[in-house]
Amino acid sequence: MEAALTSPQAQDYVKTAYSYSILGLSQTSASPTIISVLLNVTGSQTVVGNWTAGYTVSYTKLNLLNVTVQFTEPSNYTVVRVWPTQFPGSSFSIDYTPTQQKVIGVLLSNATITQSVGSSFYVESVSVFPITNGTYGGDYFVYLYQLNGTRTIGAFVNQDMTAVIASYTDSRVSTFCYASDSDSSACFTSPWNSTA
Repeated sequence: MEAALTSPQAQDYVKTAYSYSILGLSQTSASPTIISVLLNVTGSQTVVGNWTAGYTVSYTKLNLLNVTVQFTEPSNYTVVRVWPTQFPGSSFSIDYTPTQQKVIGVLLSNATITQSVGSSFYVESVSVFPITNGTYGGDYFVYLYQLNGTRTIGAFVNQDMTAVIASYTDSRVSTFCYASDSDSSACFTSPWNSTA
């Protein structure tokens, strides 16, 4: 896995990508020393619009990378080929109802939230918190994503749509680890080398 991800050929796609994920590893019985690593890469995200008029979210530079690795005893892994399959970009719209817009307005009138997010964000979702007997049951949950970054903010607005009652900062960074033959672990993050 490490050889596949850190190879210059794969790094050309992964290092600057908005996100990537490992879809799987496979070996063939015909040649058990050949390993294929499949990577799903989303090169970039673009968001236009605003929470009142609606957003269009677009993803481009979509690639499926098949990285072929040759294993040589005792512990040498060499990338022999990176085969990209490019896919067309994709877009979708996010629109909010008048009620949801009112909830967003309450959230963005909160000084603590506006200081945390600045102007570089978009509203990813607004929903009623589904747990009926929990602390925030029936309240509204708003999720904000940082543009050109990895930061996220989740916030709760009360049922009356008058106040922010709680918020937290998080990240869209995902971490995955694998164990090598020497039983040590290597971990990677998506986006590459990002921090939570």
